[in-house]
Amino acid sequence: MPIDPNLYAGQVCKDLLVGNPNDTFPTVFGILGNIWLELSAVALLSSLFILTLVYILANFLRNQTLMAWTKFELYQILGTAVVVLFTMLAIITGMCTFDLTFLGENDPAGNHYLDSSGQKKDMYEIVADYFNYIEQVGYLLFGYLMWVVKQINFIAKIMWTSSPLGVGSSESPLESLSQLNNLMFIMVSGYVISFLLLQLQMRMMEYLAIAVLYFIFPFGIFFRSFEPTRLFGGTLIGLSISFFLFYPITIVFNDYIIYSHLTLTEKELTNTNPALGETPLQNAADPHNQLNNNEETADMVTNELELQVNTIDKSVVKARWEGFVSGVSGAIFFLFKPLLLYFIAAVVLPVINFIVLVETTKGITKLFGEEIDVTNLTRLI
Repeated sequence: MPIDPNLYAGQVCKDLLVGNPNDTFPTVFGILGNIWLELSAVALLSSLFILTLVYILANFLRNQTLMAWTKFELYQILGTAVVVLFTMLAIITGMCTFDLTFLGENDPAGNHYLDSSGQKKDMYEIVADYFNYIEQVGYLLFGYLMWVVKQINFIAKIMWTSSPLGVGSSESPLESLSQLNNLMFIMVSGYVISFLLLQLQMRMMEYLAIAVLYFIFPFGIFFRSFEPTRLFGGTLIGLSISFFLFYPITIVFNDYIIYSHLTLTEKELTNTNPALGETPLQNAADPHNQLNNNEETADMVTNELELQVNTIDKSVVKARWEGFVSGVSGAIFFLFKPLLLYFIAAVVLPVINFIVLVETTKGITKLFGEEIDVTNLTRLI
């Protein structure tokens, strides 16, 4: 799945690394006609000009209190300019150039922090690839769940009919197998929650790239340039830094923790058919090991019925049927591990990320402006 260049702040990184840095920010960030950097500079210079006039007036009136206040405000303006430069050069540029290839050096499957040309990926490309990969594994896992449910329903409805003179009985000895579907429904419910939370995280990255970079951070610089709105602007800047810096970092560590396990899970799902009695990575070359081919179950049932007619030894028939049913039942237990991994990747780790993000946001917003009170939100989560 191609990565949208407008998402995950990827365009910022590409412009910084490939394009002209002088044209990057007016082009990429966009409020009031793509001139937010100039707007911020105008706000800082306007505030500096006003403070200079106030300082001259205070010096003329020899008002020491007003002069001390003016000096303090000048330091605040200087601090705001430093924050702007630090955010643009250290955070945005640093996040795009920081080398993360050391995380994949010991991966036996290869370093997935390098692209196809051998170049290192920036942090936002890693995050985008991670989300896309989990999404694809989720589609595969859901298809497998539905496949197992279909096979169980098919087997549970098999009937043995005996009516030689038009009168007899019909038996469904495998009908109790349908009770396993209750467990499958629980699995599907957990999967749906996990998938929805995954989509929420992906939309969160879009929010980060669009709302934070295009609006929250520029307005934070603008408002922090003036004394009456300085705390509010500092809060917006702190919120932007928290989202833009710490949230992607937590996702990268999630990728490092879960990627190798998900890769193995994908191989197990695509190379295995437990409903045919196979174990993970066994008989991978068997043409029946295709998730989109469900006719083999009906063929196997037909073959088993023919064997019953032609086999005198009923113990052999019983053993073969028990093996067949056990293979289908074993598919459920085989799904426990991939479902658990998917739940961890899409639910457990995001909860931990949220805790880290909340505490980080509280600290950074308090450093630059007013602390954001997220106590009630934390309790809700």
